[in-house]
Amino acid sequence: MASPLPIANQAAREPGGLVQVEKLGLTVLYEPKRNAPKADVVFVHGLQGHPQRTWRYKGTVAKTTAVHENSLSKIMGLTSNPNRRLKDMTTTGVVYWPLELLPGTHEDIRILTYGYDSHVSHWFTGPANKMTIATHGRSLLNDLARERQDSRGRPMIFVAHSLGGLVVKEALIEARKQKYHNHLNEIYSSCEAIIFFGTPHRGSGAAKWAVLLGNIASAAQFDTNIGIARDLDPSGGSDKLEELRRDFNDILEEGKIKIHTFQEAFGIAGLKIVSSKIVPDESSSFDSRKFEIVDTINANHMDMCRFGSIDDVGYKKFVGALAKPPRMFSELSRRLDFAERQAREHQLSSGDRATFDWIWSTSSSGTTFVDWLSSGQGLFWISGKPGSGKSTLMSYLAGDGKTLSFLRKSTKLPWTIIRFFFDFRAGKGTANNLEGLLRTLLFQLVQNVPELTTRVLEFAKDRFGESQVLDWPETKLRQSLLEGLRACPCNVCIFVDGLDEYEGNMLDLFKVLADIDDSCGSLSHVVKLCLASRPEPLLTATLQESAGFRMQDHNFKGIQEYVHSTLKYIRTAKGDDVFTNLSSEIAERSEGVFLWARLAMNDLIDGHVTGDTQGELLERLKRVPRELHDVYSRIFIRLPGTLKEEANTILLLVCGAKRTLRLRELYIAVKIARKEDHHDDDDDEHVGLPPGLLKAFRRRVLAKTGGLLEIVHRNGVKASSFTHDASDNLLEWVWEVKLIHETVRPFIESNQGV
Repeated sequence: MASPLPIANQAAREPGGLVQVEKLGLTVLYEPKRNAPKADVVFVHGLQGHPQRTWRYKGTVAKTTAVHENSLSKIMGLTSNPNRRLKDMTTTGVVYWPLELLPGTHEDIRILTYGYDSHVSHWFTGPANKMTIATHGRSLLNDLARERQDSRGRPMIFVAHSLGGLVVKEALIEARKQKYHNHLNEIYSSCEAIIFFGTPHRGSGAAKWAVLLGNIASAAQFDTNIGIARDLDPSGGSDKLEELRRDFNDILEEGKIKIHTFQEAFGIAGLKIVSSKIVPDESSSFDSRKFEIVDTINANHMDMCRFGSIDDVGYKKFVGALAKPPRMFSELSRRLDFAERQAREHQLSSGDRATFDWIWSTSSSGTTFVDWLSSGQGLFWISGKPGSGKSTLMSYLAGDGKTLSFLRKSTKLPWTIIRFFFDFRAGKGTANNLEGLLRTLLFQLVQNVPELTTRVLEFAKDRFGESQVLDWPETKLRQSLLEGLRACPCNVCIFVDGLDEYEGNMLDLFKVLADIDDSCGSLSHVVKLCLASRPEPLLTATLQESAGFRMQDHNFKGIQEYVHSTLKYIRTAKGDDVFTNLSSEIAERSEGVFLWARLAMNDLIDGHVTGDTQGELLERLKRVPRELHDVYSRIFIRLPGTLKEEANTILLLVCGAKRTLRLRELYIAVKIARKEDHHDDDDDEHVGLPPGLLKAFRRRVLAKTGGLLEIVHRNGVKASSFTHDASDNLLEWVWEVKLIHETVRPFIESNQGV
């Protein structure tokens, strides 16, 4: 690795100070001294680029005048210093503008640059890195998560040149998928904008040139990284760009990230093979007025991101683009947020999209979900038996780009989606009560529509004589949410899952939902409400006139697909799929309940392992009870006596705990309950347990409880923050033990089968 480059930081450091720009990884170029940064701006270079040289201007430099105030300060709340003057530049010179210009213009942002090995060939300097766009994207994501561990939630803006834009897209796509790791997911949720300089979203003719250079280097026996270049060349058989385009379109559809695209004006003179634009206009744009602003920099592909002074026209365009995307993580948002806000949704499986394809179909009879999104009014109710997949479907609908696409057909105004999932595991805690519902919806509303922050606080001050949110009771939260919905400049679609899991007075919940539905009926914008629950009597009586459907009526094909995808690798000695002829039988007998199918498959796998024939497996399937309660009883009846006693202890401890137990806590509780040897320091997280002990206990818990418990990663805890040596003890503090479904609790508490 080349040595980091020391450069003078005239805007950010004391006189004579140096910043070491690392060739690989993140380098913090500038950080405000007086106040915490209002945003992070991250520069990512392109193909054959460098974290300093890509952004460094060489040439004639005009003299500068006093730093001027501009709209970025006004819109994002960033302060400029009107008395600050940059040193006069000579007529020729070198300017590393992210360090030497940007901090002088905006002193309230933190500026970082990211380096990675994107060279097609190192020629005589050593072996080329074999990483691809995907691996570079994951590396950027992990590096940012580590760098921001003390500043989560701070708004972030990416500035990317060429290939760097693809790396940024890959990082955000991966971050969006990380539901179980908040420190990674927050990189996506905190991203406010991306400024692209000549990024080849649809491939680049110059990529063929890069492949050619790589081939020449290979012929000369120099190591090459043709993988990245071939990713850019669709004609060579690569579908990476198309995959990125599809996945990033889902992000664009959400409308939360602002996109500003800069295109190059002309090609590189003197090189015939790239005399035209390296990235043509049709490749560097998303071609959508809805999602992006497109502008041109009067330079070629390499020089379009190099500016010599604050008077450079290109720099002024950049500052103008940077000024557009303010969605600050306000003090109001911090007060409304709470640790378990996304706990339930993060526990849900993402599911196979194919199992939900039916939701996007239309029908001549009745109002379908697509009809309701496109033109319907009022409530939409998704009802279903326990374990039929309601929560998984709601999570899918709230996050899939198709939902926004159909919503946009009903009105020209933009849409925002907010959601809440009642969590039975939280008992009467915030994640399962009215306060949690109201705080979550209001939190998401002001995050998605930041201009509402001032409106809500002014309303609270006028109505309540206060603007402090921390101790607001439910009534104030409710009125503030309704005011936010009334004042919202866009349409709102609200998803609320698990009404039957709510532990409070159901009439209070109905009143809140009715207020949301009724108070917004006369507005110029639309507020839609989609609910999901079991068909309990009070819920059915209240919601039966609403548009909607029953989950179990649509799950037959989905359960078939689920069986195939889950068991496709289990084969007989002859190589035949033993479950091919059983998938329809499982789907039929499940009566639309995914959880039943899952437990039944566990039973069939046990039979297959012990040598059951296909006929015997069918008989085993027929013996599985139709009701979940009876399935639970059967699981316990079949346990040997010694296992049944320990399973009984484990399940009663999990159900009786006042909060969710961590795996280590359950281990200690079981030892005490069974009067086994126990040391006082077993519950001290700083005292290590014997290597492998808790991993073995985790396997034992899952095996002895027949699949009624699951062990999941705690939300928001960074497993990477623990050392490898601690993986057998400290790491286990981040795993929690939870019931597989809400129906298990009443079964255990009734003592039937236990």
